[in-house]
Amino acid sequence: MESLYTSCDYLPWTNSNTVHLWDRKFANCSFDKQNFEVRYPLMQALVTSRRPEDIQRGIELIQGSLPFTTDPRKKKKETYLLAVGYFRSGDYPKSATLVDTCLEIKPNCWKALTLKEVLTDRINRKDRVITLIDVAATTFGVLADVLGGVAAASRSSAARRGIVEDVPERRPSITPKKSTNDGIDVIGICALATGLAVGVAISLVLCPSK
Repeated sequence: MESLYTSCDYLPWTNSNTVHLWDRKFANCSFDKQNFEVRYPLMQALVTSRRPEDIQRGIELIQGSLPFTTDPRKKKKETYLLAVGYFRSGDYPKSATLVDTCLEIKPNCWKALTLKEVLTDRINRKDRVITLIDVAATTFGVLADVLGGVAAASRSSAARRGIVEDVPERRPSITPKKSTNDGIDVIGICALATGLAVGVAISLVLCPSK
């Protein structure tokens, strides 16, 4: 089935023309002739399509076929394609479960083993990103408390020196409030720290570990 793909990668993409080709072939078959040989290429083309709606349609097609597939070899192939579909849709835990099922049928299936390795890396990186985002949120809170305390101390010191002007309690503003003492921008500094932490998290997603 390598002719289906636009890349020689083990998990490549299928172009829209190929999807339409197998769609037509499948639709032109009578119900009793829509067997595995016709159904499988369509499922494969759909789950490796670049269009999310094609991937979802492929997942649904495989889910409808699997319960009636009894041949172990064919069942393994369909299970693997379903794992690819969930991988492409971003549901890594469900994809990993299906890969394990596939390996129970054929432990030395190199495609499943390779996908399992990729899934493990993606899941680990996703966990690291979540941790970094939590750290960023905590950092924001801590910095806000610390810098808020510094600003309050600065205002108190200025008040003792008698240089604090009377300012209305509420004043309309279209920009974030900034501390007017000693040039401290509490919100800005906290936002910068949070942005840096989130930037690191995004870089982990966009730049997979080797």
